[in-house]
Amino acid sequence: MPSTSTSDALRHLATVQPDAPAVAGPEGEFGARRLDQAADRVAGWLLERLGPGRHRVGVCTASGAGALAALAGVVRSGKIAVPLDPSCPLLLLRLMAQDASLSLLLTDFPGFSGPVGPLARLDEALGAPPPSRPASAFPPAPDGIARLGYVASSPLGMRAVAWPDASVLRWADAFSGSGLVGPGRRCGVVGAGSSPVGSERTLAAVLAGAAAVPLDPGREGADALGELVARAGVDSLVIPPSLLRRLVLV
Repeated sequence: MPSTSTSDALRHLATVQPDAPAVAGPEGEFGARRLDQAADRVAGWLLERLGPGRHRVGVCTASGAGALAALAGVVRSGKIAVPLDPSCPLLLLRLMAQDASLSLLLTDFPGFSGPVGPLARLDEALGAPPPSRPASAFPPAPDGIARLGYVASSPLGMRAVAWPDASVLRWADAFSGSGLVGPGRRCGVVGAGSSPVGSERTLAAVLAGAAAVPLDPGREGADALGELVARAGVDSLVIPPSLLRRLVLV
């Protein structure tokens, strides 16, 4: 992949296959151009609200397309995206939001309250007017770090992990090289909404040219996932190792 950032790669995809499905889910299908434009709106809205600087911006939503557009917009604005998985217990979500020292939390999740930092409705950012500044005016991340995610370090704890922007591009290259994820294909991604790994793999599948299909089995786990996969009609599946063995045995 010739692009040096996910933002450039998404712009390129919006040029070469603007109307091909990029994200398919309950909200309908988002083409690459629509996704790129939504990321632009979020980026411009954030720069107007927060100004320049390496602010940490949380995204917590069950919407696969909304989460992807918001996270892409955060990174495009030169800030650090912090995906928070809404399927986590509310207390854990609050603790992660506090630990991340967020400058802003974009969410459509009504359970947030208390000292988690400034809140904003996700649809406000997604529905913002197109930015007046040219694409070249969006500042790149100087250190290459685009995302800060929380992953399980023990049954009782979570730890923060920094994700470089290049990691998504490496996964996109790997997907493209596999021959299983690319133009004309539907790739199911488990935990695609606001989970750290799921959101990274979803964007990678999109940049590889596939239609990413977010799959959220919720608390039912592999039992529900089997039905979701059958209904979604996906060609390939990106799934956490913890669920893989159980799915095979369903």
